[in-house]
Amino acid sequence: MKFLILALFFSGAVYAQDFTKGKGEFLAEENDKLTFIKEQLIHEGIKDIISQDLQSMNLNHELFWTNYNEKLMNSLESYDSSLKSQYKIDENPTEAQLSKYRSLLRDKRLKTRLNFIGMKSVVSSYVIKKISRSVQNPLYRIIRLEAKLNQDKLADLYYRVTKGEESSDFASLKIRSTFDLQAFGYSDIKVENRLDFTQVIEKSWIDWFEQNKPANVKEISILENGKNITDMNSILVDLLITIKLEEFKEESQFYHFSIGGSAYLKDVQANRTIKTFEFNSVQKKFNLSAGMNIGNILANSIYRAISGYFPVLKQSIKEFNHVSNTISLAVSGHNKLDKVYEFIEMAHRQGGRYSLSLSLNQLNKDKLTLFAFLNGGIEELRALLISMKGVKNIPQYEIIDQEGQIEVKFI
Repeated sequence: MKFLILALFFSGAVYAQDFTKGKGEFLAEENDKLTFIKEQLIHEGIKDIISQDLQSMNLNHELFWTNYNEKLMNSLESYDSSLKSQYKIDENPTEAQLSKYRSLLRDKRLKTRLNFIGMKSVVSSYVIKKISRSVQNPLYRIIRLEAKLNQDKLADLYYRVTKGEESSDFASLKIRSTFDLQAFGYSDIKVENRLDFTQVIEKSWIDWFEQNKPANVKEISILENGKNITDMNSILVDLLITIKLEEFKEESQFYHFSIGGSAYLKDVQANRTIKTFEFNSVQKKFNLSAGMNIGNILANSIYRAISGYFPVLKQSIKEFNHVSNTISLAVSGHNKLDKVYEFIEMAHRQGGRYSLSLSLNQLNKDKLTLFAFLNGGIEELRALLISMKGVKNIPQYEIIDQEGQIEVKFI
């Protein structure tokens, strides 16, 4: 999808104060089409604005672009290898072969980068102000534009690109399954021992994750219901599987099941839910003939219906920024919760360097408590809160130290 399509997101009135000004430069080649040049100029302008916004969010824009370019080049490795083989680059190539190889690789790199790792998703809207060319070199083009970025999406993009430096591994991934049978029991599907049914499914799930293990997970195992997790440096996949017998005809051995449920990802150490998933209901209808076992057929159907979501679960685990500390943060002086939510939103934007996340823990009329999850300690949190006081459009507050706990008091 072309970066130019971002213009489709622009609608309604334009308010200049919401936009950031950016500039981009691109050195074209003789055979480049005008649409291609324009796409590259827009990309360069957006890059400039992303750098400005990352700096305003106290995020390391140099680290971001270093990692971004490294990941981009890694994504092109197989294509580059194929081109080298095709044009005999490692075997004393001719000038024509070398020229063709360089041209194709340049074209691929420039087109790929337009929306690499979902970059266009951070742009809410943009306006091109001017496109010009150098008097000395007509192939040297310049763009001036204004754009408004979604800073939540930009923060998420930043974490995904820089996570190698800002996240740590989990010792283990635990999978816990709860099977909710509705309108039937295990005996109705010819299963004498519940574990014979559930453990077969769970083993298949373990096999899938072993073969597709996220890079930030070392070991994978089943957590039995009722058992506690002893290793706190773990991530838990909690699966609730609902299987309902919608219809059964004994004379024709006809079964109609619906399979659905939900999944929860939990950081055990921080005791917080990372993400939740709802499984779409899948309808399964079977007419059994002699020798067929309904228990086996249903177990296979459950595995296939739920494992279809595993790639999404894996990606969420892979992208999650594991934090090293949880700190309680008291809040007072809030007449309305709007102030608190504005404060939380700004803290997320400004605290990217620590992978900071705030969540409401305890609430009463006069005071509430937040949990701060971050890679850092109380000194880092205090320094961040002090620096945020100078940020525009944030409710004013004081910082009060009380025996190892920080209190934010709104004025």
